[in-house]
Amino acid sequence: MNKIRDKVANLSSAERAQLAMRISRRRAQEKVSEPAKPAVEADAANRFAPFPMTDLQQAYWIGRSSAFEIGNVASHCYLEVEADFDLPRLTTAWRSLVERHDMLRAIISEDGSQRVLESVPDYEIQLSDLADCPAAEREQELDRLYAELSHQVLDPGTWPMFDIRAASLPDGQMRVCFSIDALIADGWSLYLIFHEWACLYHDPDGHLEDLEITFRDYVLAERAVTDSPAYAEDREYWQERLAHMTNGPDLPLA
Repeated sequence: MNKIRDKVANLSSAERAQLAMRISRRRAQEKVSEPAKPAVEADAANRFAPFPMTDLQQAYWIGRSSAFEIGNVASHCYLEVEADFDLPRLTTAWRSLVERHDMLRAIISEDGSQRVLESVPDYEIQLSDLADCPAAEREQELDRLYAELSHQVLDPGTWPMFDIRAASLPDGQMRVCFSIDALIADGWSLYLIFHEWACLYHDPDGHLEDLEITFRDYVLAERAVTDSPAYAEDREYWQERLAHMTNGPDLPLA
């Protein structure tokens, strides 16, 4: 309670007035409750129809262009894993994931909408055979792979928005280089993908839980929130706050 009291005490007169107005509105309602969340329903009939990007996707999409002084950079994930991989088995497991997860088949159109391709060609992991190369030549090629993939800017309008390469090394080892655009997978998505990829690699006949809801279903359900009275009220509150908020940071540019 003391922390709340201190925060209220530090509010400006305008902020206190806005807070009081908001509390009064809530008390005037017949029933004070959490706004009902929209139901997320599977829409299999329109699964491959275009749908809007989220705000974060839009930021990534615009930021990768030359529209900004510090643009031309894609938000993406890159990592390398080295082990005694069986490349055909690894490839088969990845193809299963591409078929399973719609966003691994997604592209972004020029108008800013996204859509999932119903079918795509079987993905091939490119292999560089470096097992018998001289050490210096092998390291040079591995450095080249890293330089090419670690700062990749993939074309969002062309499938796939990921790039997987493999390099065979001495003693039966293999280095797998994995690059994927953040437009189609966030941090939690990658955790899930890697977990399922490992499951299918170690147990090709294993069964993963069926998926009913797609990312498209979720995005459209989230958009439905903008038509609710609670959203309109919250928007009005923040529009009023804008006049009293400080400007964004002035980022130093090299």
